[in-house]
Amino acid sequence: MLSTARERSSISPIRMSSMQVSKIPMIYVCLQILLISMYYLSYTVACPNAPGQATKLYDEFCAAQETPLASIQEAIDVSAELIEMAWEEAAEEDANLTPASFIELLHAHKASAMEKYMAWKLLQSEQAHIFFKEIKDHGRVVSFKAKTRKAVDNAKDMFCRTHQDDNEICFV
Repeated sequence: MLSTARERSSISPIRMSSMQVSKIPMIYVCLQILLISMYYLSYTVACPNAPGQATKLYDEFCAAQETPLASIQEAIDVSAELIEMAWEEAAEEDANLTPASFIELLHAHKASAMEKYMAWKLLQSEQAHIFFKEIKDHGRVVSFKAKTRKAVDNAKDMFCRTHQDDNEICFV
């Protein structure tokens, strides 16, 4: 167990191994997850009740931070076409989407903590910004609102002109 503030502060939240995490009281693991998310991404994760679950969530969270967009889309099984379908549904209902509601809308099941985080990362991407704008509360992104058809058409046109590589979003 870490006994001094100096020892606690010497461990970088992103570079801690599973072994280091398992030696730290669970409250520190949860605080580390919260600090990582607040400092780097403004995203919070509920802390599991068991130390093993907290360690597992911490490892998954750290790995997900480095995950490229294509891998995120594959992990949560979301394509450009599905993002556009979610936009159409959200625009029709005039509802804001959260990462949890995004996963529920597309896959009809309650999202896990990691699915929510990956959906949040996906909704923060350039591709998703074609369809959705961020809704913030005190500087923190809390949900995503569907853009109007005209705004989406303009954003998609601009995106496809500036991104010459093979983006499937330009063919949807």
